[in-house]
Amino acid sequence: MSQKVHYFSFYLDEKMENGREAHPGSFTKIEYVKKALIRSGVNLTLISTSLAESKAGFLNKKIFKISESESHIYLATFRYKGKVFNKLTLMFMWLQIIWYVLIQVKKDDCVLVYHSLAYIEPFKLLKKIKKFNMILELNDLYHVVGDNLLHLKEKETNFIEIADEYIFINSLVEKKFNQGKPYVLSYGNYEVPKRVNEQTSDGKTHIVYAGIIENGRKAAELAVKSSIYLNEKFIMHILGFGNEIDINNLEKEIEEVNKQKGYKAVIFHGRLRGNKYSRFLHSCHIGVSSHAYLQEEMESANYTFPSKIPTYMSHDLKVVSPNIPCVFESPFAEFTDFYNEHTPQAIAQTIKKSAEAISNNTDLKRRPSQLIKELDINFNRGIKMLTRHSVGVMDA
Repeated sequence: MSQKVHYFSFYLDEKMENGREAHPGSFTKIEYVKKALIRSGVNLTLISTSLAESKAGFLNKKIFKISESESHIYLATFRYKGKVFNKLTLMFMWLQIIWYVLIQVKKDDCVLVYHSLAYIEPFKLLKKIKKFNMILELNDLYHVVGDNLLHLKEKETNFIEIADEYIFINSLVEKKFNQGKPYVLSYGNYEVPKRVNEQTSDGKTHIVYAGIIENGRKAAELAVKSSIYLNEKFIMHILGFGNEIDINNLEKEIEEVNKQKGYKAVIFHGRLRGNKYSRFLHSCHIGVSSHAYLQEEMESANYTFPSKIPTYMSHDLKVVSPNIPCVFESPFAEFTDFYNEHTPQAIAQTIKKSAEAISNNTDLKRRPSQLIKELDINFNRGIKMLTRHSVGVMDA
């Protein structure tokens, strides 16, 4: 009989995004872990706890049988006008989680939880009243994000410690929380898509920033502004998602840069998914990860990992990144050029350095996708170990 795994997250399939809050930055990683679990031979139920958007009304529970070994459940949710409904919506989610685990999860099942502050209360209670194996997928540490969340340190740390096994986002997180329990490292999505098109060969270097467009993080804005310091042999492409205001502001910034340069130095393509996204990345040469960290945010940078970096490398892109420990001390440093200052000038200078190395073919002893394939093999071995409750650890 196959091992049963129940995977709790805020994942949304494309057909379910209407009316529910979407967090696209996490979807690629969740999809990868989901596929790895199925390949390991488990019977998987993915439980989405995605909440209703503002004023969405009541959204019914949905169940989809994807295959003999995979089912998706979208819990019911609601949201109406008024702050009081925000708390009621959260409590309704908690009640459904508790009910599901009490009724559906058997003694030998695994419960995989994508770490979120919203899950602390129900799972802390459930671990006290029911015996089950809990794997915590720890991709972010929230209490280090800023002073406004520092009061959650003890609560979050205690929650992390109740897990039986872990999927850690990087080696720094593992060192901080490893208590001798089984774990596997997963920096992101290790799928290497089939190449159906070659890199653009028009004599220009095509750079891509793919990710969230958010005024507070400045990542997309820095990528756009770096084009001011590049010549006509470089084209910056922006793929991304965000709220309407931030996207409109970025488009205005792009218009200003292009006007200043006198040609289309920056092109905004919106949000791409699936094969369109993959084909586009394959057409580029360099991927930019340009999140700007304030000094007080540097600790938080140690306990996460830019998911775009493994994605870029799976498409054989060189990467330009700020010099932060979680990247510098990772396997991905092999194919990354680092900059030390969060300025457009520093990013542009590093892009030129990467482009020169690519042109001269001086630093690539192997392709980035070969590293990703190695990490994929190790992760698949490790996730199989976790779901079978084996003793030991695996790094991926």
